Amino acid sequence: MLSASGNAKQKCKFKQASKKGNNHVEVHQRITQEGGSPQTAEEEATVEQTSETGTNTVRIIQTIQQTLKTNQTGDVSQKQNAREFAKVNQTSMTGNKLI
Repeated sequence: MLSASGNAKQKCKFKQASKKGNNHVEVHQRITQEGGSPQTAEEEATVEQTSETGTNTVRIIQTIQQTLKTNQTGDVSQKQNAREFAKVNQTSMTGNKLI
C-alpha cells in the first residue's frame, strides 16, 4: 500500500475451521494513491469457512489505484473516492464450495 494525500484503509478478516477437510484463503489487496486532492480508498475482505471433510476455497483480489498529480497552472479540483468490499461465508458438510 502506497498512499499520499487522502485516506487509505485496508482490512482483512479470516476465520477457518476444518475437521479432516480443506480450507484455502487467498486475499490480495492493494491501494496505490499518488498525490493531490483528497483521495480516499478503502478495501475490506471478510472470509469465514467451516468444513467437515469438505473443501472451501476463496480467492479475492482487490486493487484500487488513484492518481492525480498536478502542478496546477489553472483550475484543478478533483476528489476521488473508491471502496471495495467482499464478504464470503461458506459452510460445507462433505461438499465443495468455491468462490
